Amino acid sequence: MLVALGCSVSSADLFARDYGYDNRSDYRLVRWDRLDREINHLNRMLGHVRWEIGRYHANWQIRQDYARIRGEAERVNSRFQQRDFNRRELRREIARLHSDLHNLEVQLRARTWDYYSWR
Repeated sequence: MLVALGCSVSSADLFARDYGYDNRSDYRLVRWDRLDREINHLNRMLGHVRWEIGRYHANWQIRQDYARIRGEAERVNSRFQQRDFNRRELRREIARLHSDLHNLEVQLRARTWDYYSWR
């Protein structure tokens, strides 16, 4: 009976180790996913602001600013896809582009409920 109990306890420990994770690698994956989500938000916000530009009949200056921001966002996307970036700098760049896009929304005098929700 003691042998059976000993075998069951040791096998439970063995199964627990089979499903164990290396916490450091999980942390890196979570951080990567979060940056990936921020890039996705930026891309969705670009599309949303493009829609607002059409809806609110933007002037040429706003359209020109949007084209500049879109070009910078394309460079951010390219650097992210090629994995050629410093994580902190890329986050700062994404935050700046988000702010620039929101400023365009304000210049358009878009209704506040039409603003892109960054969550």
